[in-house]
Amino acid sequence: MHRRSLSGLVVLLVLTGCVSVPFDYPKTPGTATASSGDTEMGRFAAEWALEHGEDSGFLALGSGNDALGARLKLIEGAEVSIDAQYFLIKPDQAGGLFIGKLLRAADRGVRVRLLVDDIFTPGLDSQLTLFNSHPNVEVRLFNPLSRQSSKAWNMLVDFKRANRRMHNKSFTVDGGVTIIGGRNIADEYFEIKPDVEFDDFELLAVGPVVAEVADAFDLFWNNELAVPIEAFDVDYDAAELDRWRSDMDQVVSGTIDSVYAGAINSRLLQDISEEVLRPMPAPAYVVTDSPEKLKGAVGEEEHMLLIQELGRHFNNAEREIIIVTPYFIPRRSGVEVINGWLERGIRV
Repeated sequence: MHRRSLSGLVVLLVLTGCVSVPFDYPKTPGTATASSGDTEMGRFAAEWALEHGEDSGFLALGSGNDALGARLKLIEGAEVSIDAQYFLIKPDQAGGLFIGKLLRAADRGVRVRLLVDDIFTPGLDSQLTLFNSHPNVEVRLFNPLSRQSSKAWNMLVDFKRANRRMHNKSFTVDGGVTIIGGRNIADEYFEIKPDVEFDDFELLAVGPVVAEVADAFDLFWNNELAVPIEAFDVDYDAAELDRWRSDMDQVVSGTIDSVYAGAINSRLLQDISEEVLRPMPAPAYVVTDSPEKLKGAVGEEEHMLLIQELGRHFNNAEREIIIVTPYFIPRRSGVEVINGWLERGIRV
């Protein structure tokens, strides 16, 4: 029995060693760019503040084509910084356009910071490492899996940590404008695949709320779970950056019915440029769970800020609660809560 236990311990130690992650890799703390009158976005934000004070402004991005076009337009207009935080980026048309445009912005001197959750990232290590090789680009992976073993081994041996993921999504340019909402960077989120029915929703925002989104980005960017991509020592060919640029030149100069042309000339963007459509002013603030939540036990109350804040608003509702979600798993306790709302005469 003693010999079996010892053998089991050795196997466990070997497996655990195969899922080590360089969380101690050195990195420099970063800070989001403050909105400034030296940039076009900053001047727009300043004009908004003069007119609307502490209210932020919002435009709905209900269409995937509008949402892609808004990102591309913002990247093209960026002058100082771009901070992008996503759960998922795919190497498809949307992902290629997004990263290619970010590369072109970096070529203009724009500082680009890209923070991506790592559960679906390992297959993109070479591309992200190549992107990160640009002097104006930094890529960090959030709560990365070990590269010494497969994803399956990571989940088997280190499930408690590996199963905790970052779903935050934000895209902030020059500290003046941000996009927040449900979309990741992949074709299905931007309705590029005609055979896929996929609906999502985001807000383009200006005003005081942008600085709060930027602070939330920094909270995750500077956390110990955010590991620089260079920590994984992936080989890459620096000459590939030039091929990437050439490919991007062909994409953006493509036909009028290309994905790029369709997004950049969307009806929503035309209405914004012609001032037919203006942001809707409203008071707003940002709530996000801390990245520390991923380090503690599931359900620890001190890390459940988002659900507590949502619960407070739900419980204060007087007439109506509208919920749009891809996941609805209320369990018994959730059903009891919803029944409580209905008994109070609230329409859900």
